[in-house]
Amino acid sequence: MRPDIWKESRTVLLFMKGQREDIDIGYRPISLLSVAYKTFAKVLLSSIERTLDDYQPVGQTGFNKFSCLDHIQAVIPLIERSHEYYLPPVLASVD
Repeated sequence: MRPDIWKESRTVLLFMKGQREDIDIGYRPISLLSVAYKTFAKVLLSSIERTLDDYQPVGQTGFNKFSCLDHIQAVIPLIERSHEYYLPPVLASVD
């Protein structure tokens, strides 16, 4: 159960560029939400992220922070080695 105020937002148009008269082109909508809701959502997100990080396999690259960089660094030497032997690098990613 959540407070009714969390279900409400105020949408305002934020000017980006162009003519101020062109509402459909020069503006983008943003939603202003309750500070209490945003704080609760941030705390909940932090808790979920910690839990997921603890149960995520080391080889999983999809949702771990900086894991893509780790795997790129592991692949680069393989590509370099293939160039040393004048072989085309062949890589496969299994999801």
